[in-house]
Amino acid sequence: MKSSLYPGPRLHVVKVYLPIISVRLETNATAQLHLKARLHLSAQYHFGRLFERIDAITDVHFVASARFRNYSVGIAHLKYEACNTRFTLAQIICPSYLLKTQVKPLVMDILKATLPGALCQAVQQVGNVALFDFLYTANVLVSVHSATTLQYQLATMPQITPDTFAVKLNIWIRTAGRFLVVPASDHPIVFPLLKGSNLCLLFTQDALNAILPAMVRVAPLEFITRPQVFSGSIQLINAVAVLLSHHKCPTCPEKSPLKILLKVVEPPVIVLHPSSAHLQLAVEIAVAAKDPLGAIIDLFILKANLKLSAEMSVHGCKLIFRATLMKVDLFVIASDIGHISVNSLSKWIHLLLVETFMPRINDCLNAGLPVPSLLNIKMDYAKFLILQGSLALCV
Repeated sequence: MKSSLYPGPRLHVVKVYLPIISVRLETNATAQLHLKARLHLSAQYHFGRLFERIDAITDVHFVASARFRNYSVGIAHLKYEACNTRFTLAQIICPSYLLKTQVKPLVMDILKATLPGALCQAVQQVGNVALFDFLYTANVLVSVHSATTLQYQLATMPQITPDTFAVKLNIWIRTAGRFLVVPASDHPIVFPLLKGSNLCLLFTQDALNAILPAMVRVAPLEFITRPQVFSGSIQLINAVAVLLSHHKCPTCPEKSPLKILLKVVEPPVIVLHPSSAHLQLAVEIAVAAKDPLGAIIDLFILKANLKLSAEMSVHGCKLIFRATLMKVDLFVIASDIGHISVNSLSKWIHLLLVETFMPRINDCLNAGLPVPSLLNIKMDYAKFLILQGSLALCV
């Protein structure tokens, strides 16, 4: 019986049984993709005057090597350097009148002629789609709040070593009409072991400290010390009255409500420790009061260096901090009533900051720092690790 391939045949994939896919990182900055799968394939064959469908169950082991090339302005290209396919024919399904011993050589010929090229082309197309998805999720513009936007951008060629596939991102900050770039660190970075995680995203301490001032924008806060504003207002008024009683000042008020002006004078910075994170910032506290004639007089200005503990979480693809006031160091900046001691004021200034200033800080921090979802991997409910000055989020 004369047998031949149907003119213009196509190899059809009927079914792909559960494939096993793995990626091996090589020392020469390449990645090797290994795919093992059982394929149910079919093609049309010409036997004499008849066209018959022949099905083949084929076990395939496909290996492709690729590396990144030609980085430019957030874009990198993927180049395939090798593409090899090994396969074994597990089963042939054909009409009963055909002998499998006659059909098998023809099936092997078409598989050898078409399967490697078809698989290579298919994998390259899938790889290009994955690369587009990766670049689309690495180069993103996100809003922090109405006045500030962040742009993440691929900073260099992705780095491939036998242990890691690493990506560095630049961060562009636009706030109040100004642009600030936070370049990816040139210093060696310690990468955490994934240990069952799919992705770890690292922020260096320098990067966080460049972003925090854009997140924490607290307007000056002015108020009169009343119990409905501040629960320790009476105690603070009494403490200030004791200070004034030590000075012969006929124009100084006696236990009148105080006018308080709070403003941030040093933007927040984060300090990463092996098992915790702290925020530090400084505020000025200007204290004034009414004299016996009803005029407002300035009393003194304090500077408070604040140390805050920072609890972190990721929700809605945003890194959110929750700060708690731990310590306040008070200093006298200026005094219109002579030398004063801040010891008697410390307790009430601490309470004042907790009740009036910290809610404003946490409102800003609660807006969150948007984090990129590389390859659409959401970072929600990430685990946190702090490694040599970097904050790692792992999911």
